Amino acid sequence: MRPYHRSYKLVQISNYIKKDRVVDLKGTTKGEILAELVSVLARSMASTIDPVELLRAILQREARISTGVGVGVAIPHARLVSAKDFAIAVGRCKSGVFYESFDEGPVYLVFLILSPTQEYGQYLNVHAKIALLMSNEEFRNKLIQAKDAQEIYRLMQGK
Repeated sequence: MRPYHRSYKLVQISNYIKKDRVVDLKGTTKGEILAELVSVLARSMASTIDPVELLRAILQREARISTGVGVGVAIPHARLVSAKDFAIAVGRCKSGVFYESFDEGPVYLVFLILSPTQEYGQYLNVHAKIALLMSNEEFRNKLIQAKDAQEIYRLMQGK
């Protein structure tokens, strides 16, 4: 795993995840699940972000290289000038989705990160903390096997 600054341990990603931002995804393709998560985030943020701008930024990032990091996890992310705050949407794909991941396996958990452009250091720390949490196979499997989105949200609290 890539070394990050030690301050990532101090980041509480649960501060950026709200109950209405954790969902069981219905989409069956990478594009569908990304659009679904962008929509979830836009609804939750009460029109403080433009969903079209966010989806465009996410898809442009994906066109460069997949954010499917392996072991069933993807971490799509975008930094927008118009973003005022960090936000994370969490989606679970119960049957897995082909995502062009590095390990070529299906993705079950998707953490979509929105960040203000001026918060680059914090952005890296949030990303690193998610990667660290998802490197824990036991915790990752609990999220994948949770009975519903509410249980996923509960498991993410305090992380």
